[in-house]
Amino acid sequence: MRQLLRLIAVLAFATTSVLVGLPASADANLITNGDFSGGPTIPGWTLTGDSSFTFVVTGGTPPQASYLLAGPPSTAELSQTFSTVSGQQYLISFDLQAQTGTDNTSSGTAFLGANFDGVGNIFSTTSTVFGWTTFSFTETALMTTSTLSFDYTNPSSFYDLTNVSVTAVPEPGVYAMMGIGLLLMAFVVRHRRKE
Repeated sequence: MRQLLRLIAVLAFATTSVLVGLPASADANLITNGDFSGGPTIPGWTLTGDSSFTFVVTGGTPPQASYLLAGPPSTAELSQTFSTVSGQQYLISFDLQAQTGTDNTSSGTAFLGANFDGVGNIFSTTSTVFGWTTFSFTETALMTTSTLSFDYTNPSSFYDLTNVSVTAVPEPGVYAMMGIGLLLMAFVVRHRRKE
C-alpha cells in the first residue's frame, strides 16, 4: 500500500509540476515590439500602403509610454506574422485611441480595422474621438503561421496604437489535469495522516 501511495504521490507531483509551468508559457506575447518602444522606426512590423503620417511617438505616460501615431490620407496596413499552432485559440489585445483637435491637412473618412489570419475584421471603427481603450478578442489560428494586421486611414486626425499582444489561451484540459494532480496529492496526504 505504501508503494502505491508513493507512486501516486510521485505521479501527482510530476503532473502538477509540469502543468503549473504550462500557463506561464501560454502568457508569452507572440508579437515583437507590440509597444512600439523601438521607435522612430517600427521594428518587427511591416508597413505597406500610404506610410505618410505614420510614425512612433515616445515619452508618453505608461502604459502608453510609446505608441504608433497613424493618420495617413489613404489606407495603410501595419502587419506582423508569427508562429502559431493550428486550431489553438489566441487572445489578441491592443490599446487604441482616436485623437481630437489635430489636423494632418486632409479630410475624409477615418477607419481602423484589425484582422487575424485573413478571416476579415475582428475589430473596426470609424470613430474619430475616444480616449485610450483596451480591446481584446479571442480567435482561433487556422495555420502554423498567423498574421495580425491593422488597416487604417484617418485623414483629419490620428489613431494611436500600442500594447499589441497575441497570447495562447490555455486548453481546458491543462486545468483539468492540474486539478487531478492536486486531488491525487491531497489523497496521498490524507492517507499518510491515517497511518
